[in-house]
Amino acid sequence: MSETGEPRPRPIGDRGRQTEGALVAGDSSDAARREQDVFDEGRTEAELKDQALRGDAKRDEQFKSFLAWVRLLAVGVGTLLVVILAVIYVLHLILPEGQQWLSDDQFDTLSGLFTGVIGTIVIAQVRKGLGS
Repeated sequence: MSETGEPRPRPIGDRGRQTEGALVAGDSSDAARREQDVFDEGRTEAELKDQALRGDAKRDEQFKSFLAWVRLLAVGVGTLLVVILAVIYVLHLILPEGQQWLSDDQFDTLSGLFTGVIGTIVIAQVRKGLGS
């Protein structure tokens, strides 16, 4: 009981019981108090620091996972756009002139985009193959 007559809250866990026993027994040495110092829910300072580090690591992993998901989504959207460009380009080449819907300027622009995308992919693969 505390000095006011209210029951004293009890620490939780084995570490808390050890600390409570040491306090009741009157062990007041600095080393014993530091080693058995009890924080919230009966955890020691080292346990709290470990929990904080684990929480930080978990948040870092969640953020990395989110970035990997965003990167995968961006690659998927980019691939879809390249496929759409390729389909439009090929359709324009194989359809009769009466069914082509792109003007010459639009086709030239699409051709430049398509060539640039394919060129970029080829160059990236060559660099990866050469290890640079």
